[in-house]
Amino acid sequence: KPAKPECIDFDVCTLCRDVAESIGRDPSWAESTFELELSCAVRIHADPMQMRRVLWNLVRNALEASPVGESVKIEVVQQSELRRVVVSVRDHGSGIPAEIRGSIFEPFRTTKQGGTGLGLSISHRIVEAHGGYFEVESAPGEGTTMRIVLDGAHVSS
Repeated sequence: KPAKPECIDFDVCTLCRDVAESIGRDPSWAESTFELELSCAVRIHADPMQMRRVLWNLVRNALEASPVGESVKIEVVQQSELRRVVVSVRDHGSGIPAEIRGSIFEPFRTTKQGGTGLGLSISHRIVEAHGGYFEVESAPGEGTTMRIVLDGAHVSS
């Protein structure tokens, strides 16, 4: 169970770059590329270690789902008028089958060989503990976009 968030203000774009660079240095992902669409600085009020864990999990899932040579897109959008920040991770995989889309955040639910089925469940709990939620967009053969939406108090001014 994730610990209670220890929130501070930090730049989520820098966190996204750091995660992409860290994963990119792993030899098992040597052929992977990232498409980053990040503003100069988008500050959120959250636990940076917990948000790193969530982003790390989403990016690794996206890399595992994508065919070799396809990039994973990481995007941060600040919707100032709504006091909302959206962090998206998009893959070019086969998509999430419609029959399991509603249960992907349940513990021990996995379609991966050797997977534990805990990554998305833990990530979901972390995001909810920050007052946020996930949006999932997926189409067969077209890939999946996982969006973390943070509203209100967790968006720095």
